[in-house]
Amino acid sequence: MKKNYSLALFALALVFLGTLQAFAVDYTISFTGSGKSATVGSVEAQNITKGTSVTVPGGDVLVLNVTNTALNPLTAVNDGMRISSSVAGSSTVSFYAKQAGNARISVYSMDGRKIAGYTQNLQKGTNSFQVSVPTGAYLISAQGAGYALSGKMISISSSNRRPEISFMGVQEKNTVSPLKSAEASASLAYTPGDIMLYKGISGNYATIVTDVPTDDKTVNFNFIECKDASGNYYATVKIGNQVWMAENLATTKYRTGADITNITVDADWANTAALSTPAWCYANNDAATNGKVGKLYNWWAANDARNITPLGWHLPSIAEYDTLGTFLGGLDIASAKMKDPAVDSWVAGSDPPATNSSGFSAKANGKRSPSGVFNDGNYCYLWTSTDFSATNGNAAYMTGDADVLNLNASYNPGKRGGLSLRCVLDDQIVRSLSFYAAWQGGTDQWNFSYDPTSNQITEFVNYWDGGLDKDVTFDYSVPGKLTLAKDGTSGWAEYDINANGNITKNYSSGDLYEYDANGFLVKTFETWSGSAVLHNLLTITDGNVTKITTYDDDGVTVKKVREYTYTTTDNTAGIPQAHINDVEWKPINNFYGKPSAKLVDYFEQWDPRVNPIVKTKFPFVYTFDTRNRVSKAVKTLADATTEEWSYTYGD
Repeated sequence: MKKNYSLALFALALVFLGTLQAFAVDYTISFTGSGKSATVGSVEAQNITKGTSVTVPGGDVLVLNVTNTALNPLTAVNDGMRISSSVAGSSTVSFYAKQAGNARISVYSMDGRKIAGYTQNLQKGTNSFQVSVPTGAYLISAQGAGYALSGKMISISSSNRRPEISFMGVQEKNTVSPLKSAEASASLAYTPGDIMLYKGISGNYATIVTDVPTDDKTVNFNFIECKDASGNYYATVKIGNQVWMAENLATTKYRTGADITNITVDADWANTAALSTPAWCYANNDAATNGKVGKLYNWWAANDARNITPLGWHLPSIAEYDTLGTFLGGLDIASAKMKDPAVDSWVAGSDPPATNSSGFSAKANGKRSPSGVFNDGNYCYLWTSTDFSATNGNAAYMTGDADVLNLNASYNPGKRGGLSLRCVLDDQIVRSLSFYAAWQGGTDQWNFSYDPTSNQITEFVNYWDGGLDKDVTFDYSVPGKLTLAKDGTSGWAEYDINANGNITKNYSSGDLYEYDANGFLVKTFETWSGSAVLHNLLTITDGNVTKITTYDDDGVTVKKVREYTYTTTDNTAGIPQAHINDVEWKPINNFYGKPSAKLVDYFEQWDPRVNPIVKTKFPFVYTFDTRNRVSKAVKTLADATTEEWSYTYGD
C-alpha cells in the first residue's frame, strides 16, 4: 500500500505542479538603455500572442499579470503568493500585506482538513513564513486586513514531520504585491509562453526586443543610430548577430544630399530602364502609406554609388538574408517569425498566423511592376545588393499566406520594379589589427576569431613581421573567469570578468579595474604588498574618455596626464584609442570597457611634476573604408615618426 500511496502522491504532485503557475507572482519587467542613450523615454509593449499592447512611461515598469488558461486569472484583490520549492519538507511562503493588522495563515490537506494554523499581527510589506509539513499536497491560505490569498504547495520530506508554521520576517518593499497591477502604470495579461515585443524609445532612437518571459527581468535596449539622409530615424532590432532596420526605408535622398526622382506616372516609371534612372514612389502612389511601409524604389535607386542607406548601414545581400533565415530556423519557416501579425498588416490577415518573434516586423506592401502598375498587395518584396543580370536583380520576399522566406530561387525581378528596402548594420567587429611603429622595428598583427552567438573573442593568431608568433585561445567556461591558453598550453593569463565581459582583475599583475554604470573604465589599481593603489583615473565626458591621470606607486602623486580632444566623426567601429593598455589587442572587444563615441583628433601629454610644464601634442589622421569605418589610424609622435594601426572587418 505504501508503494501505491507514493505513486498516487506523485501523480497528484504533477497535477498541482502544473497549476502552480497560476498562483505565481506577476512578472515585473524593468527597462534600461545603453548605446546611444542610457535613458528610456517610453516603451511600447505588445503581447503578440494575445494582440494586446500598452505604453510604459519612462522610468516605470511593466507588470505582466500571469494567468493560466485552466484557472481563473488572479486579480488585484485576490492575488497569489510566492511559495518556494520544498526542501526537506519545508517551503518559504511569502505574500504582501497591504496594511498592518492581524493575519491568519492556515494549511489544509487536500481532503479539506486543517492541519496547521498561525496568527500574527503583521506589518505592511512582504511577510515570509516557513511552512513545514509531511510529504503531500496542500492548500495554503492567508487572510488579513483587506486581503485573502491562497496557493498550492507540494511537500517532499523523508520524514513524517509534524506540521509547523513559523514567522520569518517582513520587508517593506513590495516584492510579491497583490496590488502591483493596480499600482503600476502599465500592465498586460500574460499566459506563460506568450511572445512579448518591447519597442524602447529614447528621443529619435528606437530599439525592438522580443522575449518570452518566465520571471521578473530587466530588458536592455541597445540604442543604435539609424538615420537616413532625409533625416528619418528608424527602429532597429538585433536578430542573431545581425542588426536590422525594423521598418522599411523612406528616404528621398542619397548620403551625398542628392535627391532621388519621384516618379508617379506609370509610363514614366516603365521608361526608367532606358536611362537607368533611379526612382522612388509611394505604394499605390498614396502618401498615407509612407508611415506604415515606407517607399518603393527601383534597382538603380537601391544600388546607386551615392548610397541610399543610412550611414553605418548597407543594403543586404542575398547571403545576408540567407543568414537571417537560417538563424530563424530555416527559410521554410522564417517568414512566420518575421511578419507583423496585426490584421491590417496583411491582406485579410496573415495565414498561417505570424508571430513576429524575431521583431523584424514585415508588413505587406506589394510592388510596382516594371510597367509601372501596382500589384501583389499581400506580398512584402525587398531588394538586395546581389545582382542577377543587366536587366534583373535579386530580391527577398514573403507572402501573407505562407511561412517561407523566398530568396532568388525562382524570382529575379526586373530592375525597373519598385520594391521596398531594409538595411542591415555594417559589421563593426574588428577581424584583424596591425600595428607598426619605427621604434618597434616591425609590424605586429592579430587575427581574431569570435563566437557566432556571443561575439566574444575565442582566439587570436599573432604574427610578427609576417611570421607566426603565437596562437592564443580564450576560455569563458568558468562563470566570471577568462583564461587564456598560448600555443595549446593553458594558464598563459587569467582574469576575472564582470557580466559585461569587462576585465576586473588581472591575476598575473594583480591589477584591478573599475567601471561606471555605462560600461566605461574609470579607475585602475596596482597591488603593492597586498594593498590596491590607484594607478589610473579616467574622466568620461559625453561618452568620450577626455582625460587619463596616471599616478606614481604611492597612488597620490600624479606622474602623467593625457587630455584628449575629439573630432566630430563617430567612432562607428568602436576602435579603442584612449586606453591604458600596453598591448594593442587587449582593448579589442571591450575587454577594458567601452571605447569613446568619437574619433580622437589629438591628445596632449605632460608630467605635472616638471616645472615649467611642457605639453606634447600627438595628432591623429584617418583613412576610411567604403562603409565609413576606420581602416587606418596614424599618430604622429614628438620626433615626427608615426605609429600606425590598420583594421579589417568582416564584410
